[in-house]
Amino acid sequence: MDAFKVIIVGGGPVGLTAAHALYKAGIKFELVERRNGFIVDEGAGLAIGPQNLRVFHQLGVLDKLLEHGTEILQNKGFTSDGRQFKGSWIFKTVSENHGSGPVAIHRTHVMKTLYNSLPHDICHCHINKNVVNIHHTEHGVEVICSDGTTIKGDMVLGADGANSRVRKIMRKLALAEDPHADWDSEEVYLCEYRSVWFSLPRTEGVAEGQLCETQDTNHSITYIQGRDRGWVFLYEKLPQPTTERVTYTEKDMIALAEKLAEYPVNEKFKVKDAFAQRVAAGMGNLQEGVAKKWSWGRIALVGDACHKFTPNAGLGFNNGVQDVVAICNGLRDMIRETPRPDTRTLTRVFHAYQANRQELMQADAMTSGNLTRMQAWHGLLFYFMARFIMAINPLQVWLLNTFSTPLVQRSLILDYVAGEEPMRGNYPWQNKMPVN
Repeated sequence: MDAFKVIIVGGGPVGLTAAHALYKAGIKFELVERRNGFIVDEGAGLAIGPQNLRVFHQLGVLDKLLEHGTEILQNKGFTSDGRQFKGSWIFKTVSENHGSGPVAIHRTHVMKTLYNSLPHDICHCHINKNVVNIHHTEHGVEVICSDGTTIKGDMVLGADGANSRVRKIMRKLALAEDPHADWDSEEVYLCEYRSVWFSLPRTEGVAEGQLCETQDTNHSITYIQGRDRGWVFLYEKLPQPTTERVTYTEKDMIALAEKLAEYPVNEKFKVKDAFAQRVAAGMGNLQEGVAKKWSWGRIALVGDACHKFTPNAGLGFNNGVQDVVAICNGLRDMIRETPRPDTRTLTRVFHAYQANRQELMQADAMTSGNLTRMQAWHGLLFYFMARFIMAINPLQVWLLNTFSTPLVQRSLILDYVAGEEPMRGNYPWQNKMPVN
């Protein structure tokens, strides 16, 4: 009897994390990626929270990630005319609570570490595979690619991002079976903001581990100083919310950077100074939302394919990792009892996975959206919160310990990978590291 097999669609950070988690679970998989490579410099950085540093420790890649990572400890806030209105060590409190603050790492380094550390003699990862259809039966799935390649398996795991082809195919299959089904619209996410993001070389005289934010009406800037490079995000509120996909050009990118050229990035230099040093950059509308349906039949979604956050709080990738942990825990438990599950059994696992993730994911979605709107002074309430309430350091610590910390404590780990606990702080983890 053939072993249960997962087809992962999408070779970004979440898809590669899923590959590692399935490998550790002893579950066969193939991964397909539409681009012509896994390691592409798109100019972005990722922030990995302490809850997921635990997961990457389980996957055996934490030390490699930390070689180029920087723990964020300090936060500064500026107005558009360069006045500093807040300064705190709130992330140091996170570190004391959980054993580490969030760690900023270049996205390309995360991709390189995850991809290169897979055992490629038994893990099959394919590039230039653009998925165009999925054939779905009671007994399995068949993924069809634009080059004519077909890959057979027992389920599809869609990790193919906010504009997920898997999500759209899943919707089509579900509505073909039941035209009256309560399903998401084809365009799930709404955009109210757009962003330019870029990386630049390490800036002399700026200590690593700083996160600086510049706030203004309808605009904001985030600057993170890492170990060997920095990252800048320029945000602008759109004239009208939209669900339409927009492709921006280099000219568009330069135009927004020029509009904000005199805005401070920190106390030492401005946007025009940082943008002139850019190494890699990108631009896009920022999608937000949560899909109602995360699965159908033998298809399930993880990460941006089923929920999309603005990047201000750095919670998107972290929630994608938690999705992977939740679904892989469920799949491994299922296979131990039922090596060849039918569609009904898979459906139960998928529904349990979505239910398991709802509370913490929804809390992070709200945090991300609120932070974006506070930093861009989206109305009087958000302005007051950003400029005055969140600038009171003792209150900031109280809010963190009262609302955020208990949620982080409940974060998931792979319940089938034993090891020593790498993250110890003042607040214990509710899900303990398995022991041999």
